[in-house]
Amino acid sequence: MEWHPTRSTTDANVVRLAKEYTTPLQTYNKIPYNAMKLNPSGIKTPVSFSFLEESSDNAVLGTLKKAEKAEGFVLRFFNPTEGEVQSRFTFNPSVDQVQEVNLNEKALAPLKVENNQ
Repeated sequence: MEWHPTRSTTDANVVRLAKEYTTPLQTYNKIPYNAMKLNPSGIKTPVSFSFLEESSDNAVLGTLKKAEKAEGFVLRFFNPTEGEVQSRFTFNPSVDQVQEVNLNEKALAPLKVENNQ
């Protein structure tokens, strides 16, 4: 029996599935949990929280981290295809500005933000 796939590995999103399987989302805190009191008493954190929602699965999120020398976050995406792709993400909470940066986190160009996307 011969089997011939009907879709390419790109169409089947093999790279995204492999990344999610081999390196699932992990979080950590460098300091002991009780070294700093970050929340005043009486404030409860939600059981779950959505920081980012992707509207398309063209790009794969590789890293989400706090910026080294600035207020904000660095999100690193990679393109698993041979061609150029467009992706859209919705942020929660709202963001004021989004910039393309290099690996040293130096700003290269502003990116357009509309409706928190």
